[in-house]
Amino acid sequence: MTPKLIAIVGKSGCGKTWVAARMAALLSRPLVVIVHTHQDPSYFAHIDEASTRLVGVHRGAQPLGTPFLLDCIAAGVRYVYISIYELGPNAAREWLDSLVPSLEAIGNLALIVDEAHRFCRHEYVPERLVELPRWARSIGIDVVFVTHRLVDLSPDLRTVLTYLVMFHSDEPRDLDECSQRLGMDRAWGDVVRSLAPYEHVVIDLEHGRRSPVRVI
Repeated sequence: MTPKLIAIVGKSGCGKTWVAARMAALLSRPLVVIVHTHQDPSYFAHIDEASTRLVGVHRGAQPLGTPFLLDCIAAGVRYVYISIYELGPNAAREWLDSLVPSLEAIGNLALIVDEAHRFCRHEYVPERLVELPRWARSIGIDVVFVTHRLVDLSPDLRTVLTYLVMFHSDEPRDLDECSQRLGMDRAWGDVVRSLAPYEHVVIDLEHGRRSPVRVI
């Protein structure tokens, strides 16, 4: 499977974590690493909790090394769910950057960063995490960012995205950027502005294809 670099964008309560959870269950990698601020029940409605290893990260916690992730794979663990609930933005940035070398060393896995707007804003962008998508495709890593607005992600991240899953939005900068990337008339923004909860549009940023998807 060709690795995908995906952003899921929408306001609180629109269904983006629900889509991310379904995506986690469907990704065909032997290990899916989920980073979130807390344990969200939306994930455990879709992933097998029995094959999940929960990790709570607190201040001063050591990075998860390559041996830990390899042990998870050897033990048949399918998901590593990491809650970084005690970390502020700067500490979260440093911890996420410390995780990236382990992911790169293993390859052939998926990384989902939920609440990415908390960790990837311009003033404290995790440098290694931003660089990861640039060569993730060559080492077989899928990367998914779940965030409130597309512009919450740094420009470097946005330029390497291959797919965008967009829920209802009236954020002009998000709509303008998508129009520019796709070479489409701004009128398509009316479709995004009119989406009901759990309705979303899947945008192929590499090939410019757009297909509305209605989730019941």
